[in-house]
Amino acid sequence: EISLGLVGSEMCIETVLVEVMENEVKVDVAINISYGYSIPEVSSKVQDKVKTAIENMTGLNVAVVNVRIASVDMAGDN
Repeated sequence: EISLGLVGSEMCIETVLVEVMENEVKVDVAINISYGYSIPEVSSKVQDKVKTAIENMTGLNVAVVNVRIASVDMAGDN
């Protein structure tokens, strides 16, 4: 499990696809984000946290973390 440690409950991860090639990893993450949060800011945090966690756990180089916004939760009260 990867704990992203993001502030509040601005998003939840819907799907994660990981492709390992030699000593390099490519990650595709789909997230659901609450209305009112900055998509670029949350996406950047997700990229950084996922990259760091995978590299620390596996020792492999993460080449790319693609973040896709699967949905925006309009019930968010931010």
